[in-house]
Amino acid sequence: MNQQTFTLKLSAVAVVLIFALLLLGYLSATLKTGLTALAKPPPEGSEYLEPTPAPLGQSAVGSQRPALSQAEGSAVANSLDIVKLALTSSGSNQQVTNGETLTYTLAMTNNGTAVITDLLILDHLPNDALFDIQCSDDCHLISQTQTITDPFAGPIAITTTAEITWLVVSLDPGASIIRQIRGTAGCQADGAIIENTVFVNYWQGGQSKSGSAGAQITARARSETGGIALTVSSEPVWCSAGMRGVYDLDWGDFDGDGDFDLAVASAGGTAVYRNDQGRLTAFWETDEQAFSARWIDAVQQNGLLELAVAGEGPIPPASGVGTNYVYRPTATGFEQVSAFSSESAIFRLAVADYNGDGSPDLAAANLYESGTGCLLRLYHSSGSGDFTAGACPLSTGDLSGASSPRANTLVWADYDNDGDPDLAVGGARNGVDSFVEVRQNTGGVFGAGASIGATNLPPGNEVQATDLAWGDYNGDGYLDLAAGFMRAGSNGEARIYPNNQAGGFASPIVRAVSTSEMPVAIAWGDLNKDGVIDLSIADEQPKVYYG
Repeated sequence: MNQQTFTLKLSAVAVVLIFALLLLGYLSATLKTGLTALAKPPPEGSEYLEPTPAPLGQSAVGSQRPALSQAEGSAVANSLDIVKLALTSSGSNQQVTNGETLTYTLAMTNNGTAVITDLLILDHLPNDALFDIQCSDDCHLISQTQTITDPFAGPIAITTTAEITWLVVSLDPGASIIRQIRGTAGCQADGAIIENTVFVNYWQGGQSKSGSAGAQITARARSETGGIALTVSSEPVWCSAGMRGVYDLDWGDFDGDGDFDLAVASAGGTAVYRNDQGRLTAFWETDEQAFSARWIDAVQQNGLLELAVAGEGPIPPASGVGTNYVYRPTATGFEQVSAFSSESAIFRLAVADYNGDGSPDLAAANLYESGTGCLLRLYHSSGSGDFTAGACPLSTGDLSGASSPRANTLVWADYDNDGDPDLAVGGARNGVDSFVEVRQNTGGVFGAGASIGATNLPPGNEVQATDLAWGDYNGDGYLDLAAGFMRAGSNGEARIYPNNQAGGFASPIVRAVSTSEMPVAIAWGDLNKDGVIDLSIADEQPKVYYG
């Protein structure tokens, strides 16, 4: 080894040591001042920037994104050393909790003897795991946009961050740069691994070079303490990937493995997520517009659950028939069993064997009344997967003062204790009033039950019943009805209508909500395990009222 070679190697080692010391000093100083500061919104004048949008697949500097190759198991791209660190706002580099701020630090050093030019850094963000993203030093965002069609609000564009890029014009030999990304972790189950990978592409010594480095951190779902036996996490532990504009969910064990799988209906289609030991994984999807999905034993004696999906059809003010489907599971997905038409697009389905023949039937709330005037239609099951239209228990003529009414929600229950499932339906009567109607089932024939008006709600731009739930809150052996009423531009209410045991209901118990255009959902459940059911309400912050 000659003196010149020895000196160059010593210089390279010195550069690496100096960089390591600088990096350790930087991280130490950052920790001393508190990395938790990175979890807060950046102060005015901070280097953290809201990313600048750029089209998917194209860098923000206007050049086509290069093909970047990954160096297997190596964080050294030829002469460019790459260090990638993940650190939470609590100082952990091993585990992140849903709702906690996560910061990725990228440190790169030119260990070569030639200048690096046109260094493109591309960070591929983890899917549906990091939200409210910010980044440093003139970063650029590569986004993807999906447009969904809301039947009430029209087209809505949803934009998500896919990747972040930086362009470094030149990096001298021995020089280092640091770039950072931060966001809020979310939608992760306990033990899920969040992976983040950075790719680089650059020119050095007349040659194009590339490489990559990654960082992993384990997720933990947060459980809150509230002084009660059962607690609920404040952050979601799972979010669906790629499905936007969700209108309906239903749980059912379609694969017979003993745990519940999830069906999701959205404006972008229907998806089924299989439950694999507590973690939901995408199993199957379609792209037909869907407003409701329900698991149902539509094909008798096959030992499987089928999936009824409704909602394909024109969106008001357009009119026309709707098309609805029944699917059955296969080894690799689902296949269509049958299709049935409806007078309009169906907004909600409910399952019950209303005629007692052993085959579950469907009740459907139409998105609008169409030319028939029917708001609620029954569909009879053949037992082999086919459904035929039956009676119309609720039409526009049954609602006094109705003008362009709409049915939003419907639920089955035997509220009169005669052994037949009865049906409650709620929605918007006109521009200022709502309705809740209960139809009594006697041997498969539906007659007038109870009509619950909501005209005594405080006035709003529009009042409508958004959700209904049956539950015996007072323990008298008869099911009572909880209803959520939303008012546009003003606060809504949740009401409990006690069953009077004579086919009607007593004066309601009223609970106000704190947010405009809420509640959209309500549900009964014994949260504190005292044997009395409690009522949960989807306010801006979910609320629970003990029974």
